[in-house]
Amino acid sequence: MKNNYLKSLVILLLLGTQISAQNYETKFNLNECLNYALKNSVMIKRSLLEIKSSDEKIREVRSNGLPQISAFAKVEHYPEIAEQYIPGEIFGNPGETIAVKFGKENMAVGGISVNQLIYDRGFWVGLKSAETSKEFYRLNKIKTREDVIYNVSAQFYQIRILDEQESVLSANIEKLNEVVRVSKLQFETDFIKQSDYEKAKISLSNIIVEKLDLEKRKIESLNNLKLLMGFPVEKELNLENNSAASFIITNELTNGESKKITDIRLLEKSKELKELEISSVNAGYLPSLSAYAKVNYQKSMDEFTPFSDDTKWNRSTTLGIQLSVPVFDSFNKSAKSEQAKLRLQIAEEELNQANNKVKADLKNASLLYQKNLLSVNTQKENAGLAEKVYSQEFLQYKEGITTMTDLLNAEASLREAKTSLNQSLLQLKLAELSLLKAKGLLNIILTSQEN
Repeated sequence: MKNNYLKSLVILLLLGTQISAQNYETKFNLNECLNYALKNSVMIKRSLLEIKSSDEKIREVRSNGLPQISAFAKVEHYPEIAEQYIPGEIFGNPGETIAVKFGKENMAVGGISVNQLIYDRGFWVGLKSAETSKEFYRLNKIKTREDVIYNVSAQFYQIRILDEQESVLSANIEKLNEVVRVSKLQFETDFIKQSDYEKAKISLSNIIVEKLDLEKRKIESLNNLKLLMGFPVEKELNLENNSAASFIITNELTNGESKKITDIRLLEKSKELKELEISSVNAGYLPSLSAYAKVNYQKSMDEFTPFSDDTKWNRSTTLGIQLSVPVFDSFNKSAKSEQAKLRLQIAEEELNQANNKVKADLKNASLLYQKNLLSVNTQKENAGLAEKVYSQEFLQYKEGITTMTDLLNAEASLREAKTSLNQSLLQLKLAELSLLKAKGLLNIILTSQEN
């Protein structure tokens, strides 16, 4: 029964491997993943739409300073015309007041007006704010680009480490298959006990199950990578089978110069917008000046016949300049100004805190990178020693010098050492990403992959 169970696990493992091979046909290296994501990521597309929206906002604000043309037309019917009273002297009836109705029962009116802003401080502040907002969204696009590079790279490294771990398990399965083969021969010749043979089969079953679980995790991680890239989840994607160690960037990350990170530039731009908000409120205290021109046409009729020639249209033209001077608004603008000043103070505090955080993040990231680099070197030595110990234990087991338990312990130690090495490699790559981010140099990943 145990043999059948073991065979079933092997079949499942082979099927899983075949399905994986069929599903992963399109091969991407890290640079190709990043370039695809920078074109297709939902976050990138959203940031581009925000920039386009800011362009339209600028166009909207600018239009307020251009001529505003409007036209109107209306038709009115007066079932009752109001009476007006005039002195009777006009009609030779001194001392009397006579009621008279002026106008006709129907009237058609139409016209066109043109308004042009001459001076309004708020207009220029608003235009400056709209242009600054566009600069903010451009910076946000850079920040989004950096986030995509960071997230896609981290997910890519995680999948590649899972590939490395899968290779470790495959190699150990081969080793345990050999152990099972040897122990079976020894059991059949009464050289070892049945329990020792069964221990070997159990260890092999456990590692096969572990590999099946790892393949599931790798598929989940691959789907997450597709989401980050904007890659269709239903389509096939495969990553190039590079060595995880080859991902290490050789640049002296701890010695290179840092750039002002985009987070700080965004906060600085946000602070600038808060300052413009104060200027916009204060501009409301200043007068505004505009010019206008109007042309109206009016026609009165006893019966509704606006297009007949019985009566003519009367035209009137008006030219003017209008000055609007704010006098008193019950301290409305004063309250708005104080609120804007408080928001500016909050932005300044956030900027100060962010600057301090950047310094702390840089120091912490540098220390973490050095720590993980040392850990990788140590784990490499441990993995090499564990491989050597296992080889010795296997030879001694075949010669009957050591026990099955010692051999399986050596195999477990080897697997643990290589797993720890892979985890250290992953932590090193994540620490490298954090250091690049803290130094404002995430774009180096793209250039390093191209070289």
